[in-house]
Amino acid sequence: MNHDAQRSFVKALLEEGLLVSPDILAMDGLTKEEVTTTLRRNNLPDHSFLVLTMDLYQAFLRPAGDSVSSFQDMDWLEFDGSRVLYEKKKNIKPYHAFLETLLPSSSPLPPVLEIPRPVQDIQHPVQHPQLAGVHIIKSYDEPGKKRGIKDFVAHYKHRYIFASGLLRHRPELQNVISIHRLKGKQPSEQIALIGLVYDKYVTKQGNVILTLEDPTGSYSVFINKEGPLKDILPYVTFDEVIGVSGSVKNNLLFANSLFFPDVSYDHKPKTTTDDVCAVFISDVHVGSRLFLEKEFLRFIDWLNGKTGNETQRALAQKVKYLFVVGDVIDGVGVYPGQESELLIKDIYDQYRRVKELLSFIREDIQIIMCPGNHDAVRIAEPQPRMNQFSEVLSGLKNLTLVSNPATVAVHKDEHNEGVDVLMYHGFSYDYYAASVEPIRAGGAYDRVDLIMKYLLQKRHLAPSHTSTQYVPSMTEDSLLIEKVPDIFVSGHVHKSSVNTYNGVLLVGCSCWQAKTGFQEKMGHHPDPGRVPVVNLKTRDVTIINFCDDLEMG
Repeated sequence: MNHDAQRSFVKALLEEGLLVSPDILAMDGLTKEEVTTTLRRNNLPDHSFLVLTMDLYQAFLRPAGDSVSSFQDMDWLEFDGSRVLYEKKKNIKPYHAFLETLLPSSSPLPPVLEIPRPVQDIQHPVQHPQLAGVHIIKSYDEPGKKRGIKDFVAHYKHRYIFASGLLRHRPELQNVISIHRLKGKQPSEQIALIGLVYDKYVTKQGNVILTLEDPTGSYSVFINKEGPLKDILPYVTFDEVIGVSGSVKNNLLFANSLFFPDVSYDHKPKTTTDDVCAVFISDVHVGSRLFLEKEFLRFIDWLNGKTGNETQRALAQKVKYLFVVGDVIDGVGVYPGQESELLIKDIYDQYRRVKELLSFIREDIQIIMCPGNHDAVRIAEPQPRMNQFSEVLSGLKNLTLVSNPATVAVHKDEHNEGVDVLMYHGFSYDYYAASVEPIRAGGAYDRVDLIMKYLLQKRHLAPSHTSTQYVPSMTEDSLLIEKVPDIFVSGHVHKSSVNTYNGVLLVGCSCWQAKTGFQEKMGHHPDPGRVPVVNLKTRDVTIINFCDDLEMG
């Protein structure tokens, strides 16, 4: 059955309430009429909706008069659930029990039960070889599962334990006590608390009352609008873990100091002994009608030493690492009306074009790529690697796929410690650009480095519960910044920005897409084609503008 015939066959059976599995499509010569006639012979209710697999179809083909349970009495929803458990190899017994009921006792279980699961299934991700010079420190790879209240509780508990451990090292918080021990404390006694910000309330007079939680309870913290904390107060956000110190009076802690987990001011970033460079790009948006393919090909030509002046060509020869920080494709169905803005409307074809473009890059450059919110993985963070498209991208021997976020060490060998790079696409940045007043007033999307600095201070990529969609875990909070990176790189806002904070190089990537209608409406000011090139030995940054004849800055 060719591709067009398969599509017609599937569409016709969908109208009959049947979704067929790939093993049914593999049966040569099978027609819609044969399938529907077989089902009617077994007196299936017209309103039934089935996922029709080979083994179930064989049960429907049983000889007339066989003594088996009535199909009309079947709980098809439960049957489909048992099939899911079977395919995930979590529990095969319920599915076997159904088949033993459906099939005559003389019939063996169909051979389809022995067919292994597809290699691209997300439960068993394809493992990509770790390339020379590229060492994955942290990349999310947890199998999907049902989440419950316990996962959320453990998620926030892990966050509290990590952040409180950092805060307790501060000399000002050496006398930290748990909230349940506050009872009986004298009004003049100085105490300190570490807690998660549950609420932030502004009084009529403009003062602020924070509600902090720790594992033992909650307590209110009063902060005077004209006190010593007035400048730091706008940076406090919901659900982050902070430390406060002050005195207790009338069931309130009157705070005179407030602390974030933060990155130590004396953090010493690692460098390489070799004179090599890393390049950072993001938001390529292959498939969009607004994808700047001409400029992107100019960028590839520069990497390959085919364009640019003598200085630019010499710089290109030092490039050994290319980081692609999400939104590699424009995707399909990401936002209403997107189809009219797509040049390539098949998501597999979008990734095939990505592969073709990346294959033009010289093979001694290692490419490290994570997904973004436009890529074909779940939008909830942490986003897993793009393993389901590993076959499409196969053949790119210099490509390493990682999750979003991920931490990767590059140029690590017997002579170099390696440079640690934290990759995060930046989906949470919309929230902080709008809700944190100093960031909004300081430039918002035009100053993504302010957001990155803010999140380093929190040691979390999305501390507020509503700032991003996320997947809680019983074992960790995957959005914590546990290891201080040497370089922190992001994308998403389509704006180039470079800065440093306490030794961490902050790199906000540009894009390869012209301004969209949505960006015009929202007042965004993207500057496409600007590529930061970081020398890993000297930490010098050169920005090349590929939309303006390789202008260097």
